Amino acid sequence: MSTGKFNTRAALRAHLDTLAGLPSVHWENQHFEPQDGLPFLRETMMPADEPLTANNERTAFGVYQLDVFIPTGTSISAGENLADSIKELFRPAQIVSGVKLEKAVVLQGSLDPPWYIIPVRVDYRVHQQNTGA
Repeated sequence: MSTGKFNTRAALRAHLDTLAGLPSVHWENQHFEPQDGLPFLRETMMPADEPLTANNERTAFGVYQLDVFIPTGTSISAGENLADSIKELFRPAQIVSGVKLEKAVVLQGSLDPPWYIIPVRVDYRVHQQNTGA
């Protein structure tokens, strides 16, 4: 597996796609129109660093964040249950197509009318032999 962002994002997206009851997803850099009254997810990938380790491996670290959007005025428990399901799907120490999942955490929600947003943060790492000179 390459430490490249494209391959990492593709692996994480494919894994997310296995979630039962997955609502619509606003994929990064794609046009999206939310449907009135329906929850959706927003994907953001935040690559961090890619240091060279002592054994000549490149290790890419980053965060894959999925924001759960639920309409204001609806039950918060539905959004919290969806966030918990995502957290369980991306459980720690799991390897997804070469991407090692470090941890997943549901963060504090916030109000941004007409939505309530609950972030789910997934920390990942990817290893690759350093083939450079």
